Amino acid sequence: MCRPQRCLAFTIILCLLPLVAMASGTAAGTFIDCQAMVTYSQAGEDLAVVSNLVSFSVNEVLDFTLVWQDASEVPVYAGETGAVLTFQLQNTGNGWETFQLSIINALSGDDFDPLSPSIYFDSNGNGIFDPLLDEIYLETGNTPELAADEPLTIFLISNVPTDLASGDRGHLKIAAGSEEGYGAPGTIVHGQGDGGTDAIIGLGGGFAEATGTLILASVQINLAKSALVTNHDGQSLAPGFVDTTSTITYTIEVTATGFGTAHEVTVTDPIPPGTVYLPGTLFLNEIPLTDAHDSDMGDAAGQMEGTITIALGDMTADTPIQQISFQVTLE
Repeated sequence: MCRPQRCLAFTIILCLLPLVAMASGTAAGTFIDCQAMVTYSQAGEDLAVVSNLVSFSVNEVLDFTLVWQDASEVPVYAGETGAVLTFQLQNTGNGWETFQLSIINALSGDDFDPLSPSIYFDSNGNGIFDPLLDEIYLETGNTPELAADEPLTIFLISNVPTDLASGDRGHLKIAAGSEEGYGAPGTIVHGQGDGGTDAIIGLGGGFAEATGTLILASVQINLAKSALVTNHDGQSLAPGFVDTTSTITYTIEVTATGFGTAHEVTVTDPIPPGTVYLPGTLFLNEIPLTDAHDSDMGDAAGQMEGTITIALGDMTADTPIQQISFQVTLE
């Protein structure tokens, strides 16, 4: 049987181990209590002695991250208002933390400075900016306060200058600082933690910043047109062998390259002189379209006399090839 002093000392060490191993995850202000007991026998009697109570209060670690969330540079247009960059602020410390936010729009290494930047919080947590629902940051009165491990999506909203060229980039930086304190990691800020505990500056120094980029959209729509000549039996002919019994099938392939969105893409193709459109042969992506100007995406002379018109809507580099085809015969 060990001596009481040794048993007591060993028990106290066991009580201290959770504090060392779990301090970063245990909530600030939590008390770690430890009380040892020793039992022994003397003259046939079982005895017990309880030690004094040892209690520790967990200090608060001030730490957080700030990350730009957009997958890539955000395409914008010259003169656009309300351009959106998305960021996430997350409290990685072990207590409640309040943050001061600021924006820097005059940065080196870009082509333009985004105008009139402002900060909004994702009030409904859906990750999509909604100016009617999301709360604007005012620097006084609504500074964000986050619990341990709590994230917050933040939007930087700005306007784009008008005098820009395709591919021009504008950087926008957001900075966040802890109201409880900042400085060299490990610095103790007395009395600033939850429950009146001391706060300890984490690895980030109580400060973080992240930069997002807007890029002036540069999208190019490309057209490739080909012709297939067939005779009355449907056999293919070389273009030089066209005669009055031939049918010409024109195919137009439309693609988008670059970045950004081309809006309301519309293809027009006049029927060549000396030919006549063959009714009912207008197709988009192998789906037949009516010749009339109606609810589908194309027409043959419905809007413009002697012209095929196809409205393809918005296109980006991710839009699949759009294939238009129609047939004509010679007059």
